[in-house]
Amino acid sequence: MNKEEALNNRGGPQIIPRPKKWHLGELSPWSHLNDKTLTIGKIKQAVEKYEPVAVQKNLLEEYTQQAGVLVALYEEQNSLKVILTRRSPHLSTHAHQVSFPGGHQEKVDKDLWSTALREAQEETGLDPSLPQKIGQLDAIVTIGSGTLIHPFVALLPHRPELKANSAEVETIRHVDLAELLKEETWREEYWEREERSHAVTFFEIPEETIWGATANILRQLLTLGLGIV
Repeated sequence: MNKEEALNNRGGPQIIPRPKKWHLGELSPWSHLNDKTLTIGKIKQAVEKYEPVAVQKNLLEEYTQQAGVLVALYEEQNSLKVILTRRSPHLSTHAHQVSFPGGHQEKVDKDLWSTALREAQEETGLDPSLPQKIGQLDAIVTIGSGTLIHPFVALLPHRPELKANSAEVETIRHVDLAELLKEETWREEYWEREERSHAVTFFEIPEETIWGATANILRQLLTLGLGIV
């Protein structure tokens, strides 16, 4: 496959609801770096000392539906991988979109970390005893469903044995973080609605488009790991 074919192979089946007015954004936050090497050690150190932005009380009152998602990382053959899922096309919200394992908090969950573990097991069969929590990233609101998502970063001792629950998950992806850091993977757009403009992050990997809340979470994870303020 030549370079042009590789670029054309990027992006997936997701339907991107672009408004009529939009324009391309900036280069990636790490475009200026010569060394973009990420390791478990760098990620662990950065995430452990990071203090997530406190969720404002009015957001907790407005977005009563909360969710926990699992940002699960592991090393394999000198590569650092993250586990992502492509949601089933039959789901009522965010169909076909790439996301982290996780979901809405339920009464059986003692906290949102428990929510992330339970949902990850239901969606992918991930053994809940494997993830070692190292920290938490900033909570983020999904535009489509209006859910307040809490991302938990965890390390896995090895590549886990997973099986997609077809009722919720179309496929499971083990994505190399080095792939996400390539300039041809990054894309930023500014969408204009009601005379307001906001940035939207995309990671266009082979046969997949990562955007929305998932892309924003990955962006924060990568910038933290690379030491970008």
